[in-house]
Amino acid sequence: MQRIALVSILISPLLINGCAQQGIANQDEFDQLAHQKAEEYVGKTRSALEKAEDVYGQAKSQQLNVLAPLHWQQLSDAIKKARTADLEGNNDASVEAAAWVMTYFESAQKVKAQVETQLGDVLAQQAVLLELKSDRILKRDYRDLIGELKKLTRDIESGQAKDIADDAAELLEEMQELELNTMLEIHWRPARDTLDKAEDEGTDDFAPETFAIAERLTRKARYTIREQYQNRQICDGVGIEALRASQHALYIGREAEKIINMDIDDAEEAALRFEGYLHQVSSALGAGDLRNMAFLDQTLALVQKAGEQKSAAEKPLLKQIEQLQSQLAALQAQLRSEESASSTETTANPSADSDAKDTDDKALQESDAAPAEQEPQRVTETGASDSATPATKPTSDLTDAESQDSASDDF
Repeated sequence: MQRIALVSILISPLLINGCAQQGIANQDEFDQLAHQKAEEYVGKTRSALEKAEDVYGQAKSQQLNVLAPLHWQQLSDAIKKARTADLEGNNDASVEAAAWVMTYFESAQKVKAQVETQLGDVLAQQAVLLELKSDRILKRDYRDLIGELKKLTRDIESGQAKDIADDAAELLEEMQELELNTMLEIHWRPARDTLDKAEDEGTDDFAPETFAIAERLTRKARYTIREQYQNRQICDGVGIEALRASQHALYIGREAEKIINMDIDDAEEAALRFEGYLHQVSSALGAGDLRNMAFLDQTLALVQKAGEQKSAAEKPLLKQIEQLQSQLAALQAQLRSEESASSTETTANPSADSDAKDTDDKALQESDAAPAEQEPQRVTETGASDSATPATKPTSDLTDAESQDSASDDF
């Protein structure tokens, strides 16, 4: 016990003084908590260090470097001290430092919960930025905003969280702006860069109409993304449209430039090269050699051949779909017929279920009203019953006789 206390005297001031300079709230409680944890692991150096490493891993996965940066700093220092002491064979120092790791982690959990409550919207927006990979696409902007977030979480750690509402709202707006800029970088920037490349090459002068269309679609993409940057599907659609138009303008401009700068020999070579492209398509479709035809006629023949092959491929599939639709219609008609028959039967005899229930209830009542089962009377050899109870006249007969006497007297 004295040995642990001595180590605590040597180590805890180093950790606590650094912590105090940062202003962690309730700092005076840490020393006793860490000392108690160290006592739990006396003689269990390996267990203490393994627990500390596990806690350190959890702290990293929970982003305590952002949510509780002051705790994270001290926790990181403590794990380093625990590892160093373990390598040096100083078990007591290793246990004590591991205890500090656990203490800081437990305290950080309370801060983390408070941060998530007070800065919930900001943290949700940070998650959006991470999903968009803003931390990679716009590294500097993202890093600056995380720095602002850490300032707010430090205020919460130090117990100065009363006046952070305005700063949190401002930070949220800046994060939303970063989301917009990230969406522009993802969906608008590629098209703009392609047009810039075309301008740098000078190919835009050789395909002015195509280039104008691409510019218009790129401007449209930028406007749409700025207005609806949170609609991922729309942004993706206009971005792809603008990029393809820009790429089309670039390649058409390049080809147009080549044609303009051709001499007679180059023109013939270009025509033969283009004819070779058509022949490759014709061979793939099994259309034969069409090079005796004009380019337009070859193209029309290839379109017709492709359409025939498509129709031939779709025909059995369409027939199968038609059969399945017929089977489905028959099953639906059968189901409707069964439902209709059931409904008609219920309407024609609405009391059937009620009569069956009344019959069951009547049988149950008769069973309850019946006298308990009597033992069968034993019959003697003379045929007389052993029962000593004499036969009595039915009550109903006596009642009728008495009623007649009474009626005679009254008359």
